[in-house]
Formats: sequence, C-alpha cells, structure tokens
Amino acid sequence: MRNFIKRIFIVISLLQVFAFAGESRVDFLLDKLKERGPHDYAMIIAHRGDWRYAPENSLRGFANCIKSGFDAIEVDVRMTKDGVLVIMHDETVNRTTDGVGKVSDLTFEQIKKLHLTTPTRYVSDQTVPSFEEVLNLARGQILVYVDKWQDHKEAVLETVHKLGMDRQILLAGPANVESDAYKLAKQYPEVNYVPFFPCNGKNDERRFSELKDKMQPIGYYIAFPSDKFPILKETKSYAEYGHRLWVDTLLGKCCNGGRNDQLALTDEELSYGWLLDHGFTVFFTDDPHGVAKFLKSRKMR
Repeated sequence: MRNFIKRIFIVISLLQVFAFAGESRVDFLLDKLKERGPHDYAMIIAHRGDWRYAPENSLRGFANCIKSGFDAIEVDVRMTKDGVLVIMHDETVNRTTDGVGKVSDLTFEQIKKLHLTTPTRYVSDQTVPSFEEVLNLARGQILVYVDKWQDHKEAVLETVHKLGMDRQILLAGPANVESDAYKLAKQYPEVNYVPFFPCNGKNDERRFSELKDKMQPIGYYIAFPSDKFPILKETKSYAEYGHRLWVDTLLGKCCNGGRNDQLALTDEELSYGWLLDHGFTVFFTDDPHGVAKFLKSRKMR
C-alpha cells in the first residue's frame, strides 16, 4: 500500500510539473507578444502548420510546430452541415483530402472519414481535425491564430471560452472599433485581437495614428502592396515606441511589397532582413523553419 501511494504521489507531481512547464511556455509567448519595444525577439506564426513536412492543417503538422518551437500556428475554421467547427482552408475538401464536396454540405462524421493529402496528392493517415482537437493539442504549448473566424465568430469564441483557451488565441480583424467582429472579441478580454491595417500609400501615417489612439491593441497587422509607401519610413519608429508589427510573408505582393518567402529563397536579407530593419517582428510565414534560421542568425530568437 505504501508503494502504491508513493507511485500515485510521483504521478501527480509529474503532472504538475508538465502543467507548469506548459503554462510557463504560454506565459513566455504572451510576455513577448505584449512587451514594449524595441524588441529583441521576433515571433513566428506557421501558416496552416508545418505543411511542407505534413499535410496542411493537420494535427501532425501542428504538433511539428510545437516541437520546432514556433510561437503560433495559423488555422482556418469552417463549419460542417451539422454545426461542428473543423480546420479546412478551402470551401470544399477537394484539394486537401481524398474526398469531394463543400464542408458546409458534409456532416462531421462524413468529413472524419476522409484523409488529408499532401501537395503531391499523397493520401496520408491524417484526418481533418476539429477546432476543439487543435485547441486541446495547443493547450499550454503554442498560440493559435484563427483565420476565417468572422463567418462563425460567435461559435469560434464560444468554443474557445468553453475550453478555457482565451489567452492563447490570436484574432486579426477590422481596424474599426464599430465593427461587429471587434465588439464581439472585446467581450472576451483575454483574447488577443490585432487590427488588420491595409495601406494604400495615401495618409497611412495619419490613419495609423488615429487607430492606435482608438484601439491600443497588442500589435498591428500591416499590409502594404508596395515597399515604397511613405508609412514604411515610420514603421521602425512605431516598433521602437513599443508596437508589435505583424507582416504576412506569403507569396505575392499584396501584403508585403514583394518582401516575401519566395524572395528569401534567393536573398534573405532583402526579404526578412528588410522587414526586420523596418520594425516588423511577427512573421506570418509559409517557411517557418527558414524564418527561424534567419532570425537566429540576427540574434532575434
């Protein structure tokens, strides 16, 4: 009996250690996310998980991100015919599974029978995860940036709150305090809301000044189709003042002026280096491993 009680005590102690370690990791990430500048640590959000080494939006891909020490995973939320939130980028399951049909026309049971595929159409052993499955995987280990949340905003935030995951959630939404998305998100004060700020090259500096006075968020998701816009002469000072600036480095120019993951394959300094030098310290990327390696070379991780 004495040995049995001792084993039980050891198990409980180990569970407490693991729980503390998880919370410490999240505390570290939130401290970095919210700290005032200038920043000495740049953050990485992995687009659809580690999709180069696992099917996109898969539990395996998200688990890889945790093991790799990335700061956040990005997930795309859609709702099944019977009202279950699942992780799927497209409206249909055609591109990323061995099935066909709209997510909204399929039940959760039907979707769970499908298998995720790789970009080369290899059928994997991974199934489509529910939003709850991903949140439980991420608990205490990594932040979760939820995309496509506004179509199902009430259900998304209710699910997050039910699971006690509010503080690990990142949401990007309108840079408008009167928007329904912003008002709803503010009902969950621990959820981290970041305004999406699209630049047009005209009066961006004035609009940014007005925005920070109204919202005072944890950061700003700045999108610029041209790297010649005047506001980019000011972004470094915004960061030094204390604002976390987010940037999308995915393919194309719409959000990064061409300073993207593709450019980084041939010249990291012209891509990631340029962005760092202009004050951007949250990278939403298709190449989290490449970004991590570069940031370490700059002593930013």
